[in-house]
Amino acid sequence: PIILAGQYVYLTALGFAAHVPGPVVFALVTLIAMSQLETARRAGQQQGPAQQQGPAQHQGPAPQWPGAPPRPGPASPGERSGPGVGWDGRVLLAAAGALLGIDWFAYALLTAYVGLLVARDLLSGRELDAATAAGEGGIR
Repeated sequence: PIILAGQYVYLTALGFAAHVPGPVVFALVTLIAMSQLETARRAGQQQGPAQQQGPAQHQGPAPQWPGAPPRPGPASPGERSGPGVGWDGRVLLAAAGALLGIDWFAYALLTAYVGLLVARDLLSGRELDAATAAGEGGIR
């Protein structure tokens, strides 16, 4: 939550300081929040009731050491698969856009990118919900 709040404050302050139109800044921050909510919703759906009890009930795989090669297998609950730009990438791209004088373009590009991620997550989430409701147990 602290990193998310810092990201929202940073992107808002930088956008207003660089005179990016308010609706573009608002859309970017709102889409990032929607993306995080969708990720949290998926994580909650993928965990069973015993796993939602708390840290004492954790029965997943052991944590991976920093620098170790990635483990094969499915992504952890709520995690996106494939390459993408995380919070640090969004902050750096916004800062680079402001430094290069293309801040409005950088914010518009980030807004479009995060909007596509949110749309993809929402659509795939609906497919997953429909498959689960139909008794299929997942997307095939």
